[in-house]
Amino acid sequence: MDVAILIVNSIASLTAVVGLIITCVQFSKTMKAQNRSINVSLFDLRMEILECVENGKLIFDRTKAQLLFDSDITEKISGYDASIREYRRYCGLKREFVNLLQRESVDDTYKASTDLLAEIQQYDVTDPDSPQYQQLQERIRSKEYTERWMNGTQLFELETINYVDVQEQTLSFHSKAEAERKEIIAAMKQFIQKSIQ
Repeated sequence: MDVAILIVNSIASLTAVVGLIITCVQFSKTMKAQNRSINVSLFDLRMEILECVENGKLIFDRTKAQLLFDSDITEKISGYDASIREYRRYCGLKREFVNLLQRESVDDTYKASTDLLAEIQQYDVTDPDSPQYQQLQERIRSKEYTERWMNGTQLFELETINYVDVQEQTLSFHSKAEAERKEIIAAMKQFIQKSIQ
């Protein structure tokens, strides 16, 4: 009698385990189908953000992007935002520097500012491969100004800058932001494609 009960209990347990496995497999398939359905419904929203990035404007709600994409992509967007902030800061610093020289050149007593402005204009249009470019660069780099720059690294503190270093930083952060933008595009395309498969 004990053997018969043991066999019946074993068969019942085995049937329960098989039923549980079948239920888990069906649940997994249902969840995959449901996730795919959700991702398909989010496709247009994700594509809107991708188009903004491809256009180079990146004018979209960052919180919305965090909800629509994974943390890897949102970290890339944060990195891009930091690079663009620095690029804009250096553009502003460059404008401040040139404006200072222009204000000084209005007064005839600051002939050095007028000369530096002329050299900067020539430097901006000279081919970087030209030997004259290197000479101009060194002359302009040696002419530093110490001021309280609104776009400086430390607001309201004296900082010494020169045009060449600011220009190089401007170009560097612009290139970095552009490279990050391309990485974001590739990551978004891959994420969107994978999400609807």
